[in-house]
Amino acid sequence: MYCNTRETGCQPADGATITLNAGQVDVIEEVMRIMEGRGVDVAIEASDVPAVLDTCAACLRREGRGRLILASGHTAPATYDLAPLCIYGAVARAAWPRHSRNRMDDLRRVLLMLARGRFPMERLVTHRFRLEEISQAFETMLHRPSGYIKGVVTP
Repeated sequence: MYCNTRETGCQPADGATITLNAGQVDVIEEVMRIMEGRGVDVAIEASDVPAVLDTCAACLRREGRGRLILASGHTAPATYDLAPLCIYGAVARAAWPRHSRNRMDDLRRVLLMLARGRFPMERLVTHRFRLEEISQAFETMLHRPSGYIKGVVTP
């Protein structure tokens, strides 16, 4: 979770200051506890999993216009709970890379943020595989064992 509010004291340079594992906590409950019931200004969904999109929508702030950023494709037919978006007047924006206005500039900015340590990769990459273990890496990704967030294959 990236915080940039006066109430929490987080600054933009802090990057991700809190990470939540949905396999260990009720994400909606925990976000609301951390944000003292206000919800978040912006939720970014990047999983392509309908239940995660629903969770993000439920974590949005209740006053004003929370923003839900869809950073994944959601190309398969699915059922979504739009009630939180409608009830609280949230704004949803599709920001899937396919719709980027300037992919090279997006890539440049992401690499800059990675170089500056804005993403806590040591907490996000939970599984590492050698190139000769690529079949195991795909199996792990498909079955998502407890604690799995992101896997990386290296030569």
